Parts: sequence; C-alpha cells; structure tokens
Amino acid sequence: MSPHRRIFAMQFAVAFSFGALMSRIPDLQVRFDSTKSELGMLLVATGVLTGLTFSAAPIEKVRARATTFVTVFGATTCFAVVCFKNSAQAAVPFLFIAGVLTGAVEINVNIKTGWEETKLGRRMMSRYKVPISRPFAPCHAAFGSIAHRPCLRLSASPPSQIRQR
Repeated sequence: MSPHRRIFAMQFAVAFSFGALMSRIPDLQVRFDSTKSELGMLLVATGVLTGLTFSAAPIEKVRARATTFVTVFGATTCFAVVCFKNSAQAAVPFLFIAGVLTGAVEINVNIKTGWEETKLGRRMMSRYKVPISRPFAPCHAAFGSIAHRPCLRLSASPPSQIRQR
C-alpha cells in the first residue's frame, strides 16, 4: 500500500469506529438511563485533548510507525467496548482511553504525513480550507507560515536521517 493510502486508512479506521459509536448515542442514553446533559458530560470525558497534549513525546520516542498499531486499533477497540457497557461509570475509562488514543492518532498521522511529504517532495494532504474558516484567514496566514517552516516541524531531524523501524 502506498504511503498516502496508509495515512488515509489510519484516519478512516478511527473515524469509522467513532462514527459507529456516535450512531449508538441514543441507545447508550437509554441503556445508561441518563439525561441529555449527563450524556453530554460523559462524552466530554473523552481524553482527546489529553492525547493531543501529551502524546507527542512518547510517539517521537517510540517512533510513529511503531505506535500506529497501538493507537489505531486501541482507539477502535475502546470505542467498540463502550457500546457493550451497561453503566456510564463503566464506560468512562474506555471513553477516556479511546480519546487519548484518538488524540495520539492525530499526532501520529501528522508526523507520518510530514515525513512522507518530505520524502516525496510534494504535499499529500489537501490544503483546501472550508468556507467557514475564512473569517479566521488572518490567523491562518499568521500562524500557518510559522507552522510550515521546516525547522519547526515535529520531527527533530529531516526524514532522511530518521531511522524507521
């Protein structure tokens, strides 16, 4: 499988499992015997922000390729397990772990995409901006130029010097 298809497959697997969980929200509300606000608080308990904040260092230590299996399949498994829990208290740890792993998938995909784009010498991900983001164009212009400088990428050295396992 080509590198860009692997990256898209990683994103698809997590998005598909998360979408499957979202389609079960009404059933989970009935099973957990909770109100809409209680269910909303339960969904806020997912640890996506924790994963986005703290997973970059472990992924860089272990390497993105090695963590792909754990993050993708761990997140999808945790999302599936939530649907079989009978109480909200039993579902919270799995939602949190799934959220942390989902945040780690995002970091993982961005690292892998940066490596592959540098190796290929062209962009793989679309640069299309959704029309709703147009009011934020000055922010994109200011911070986007900073984020795309080669010296500020997530990897410490160019991909040609990184040993992949």
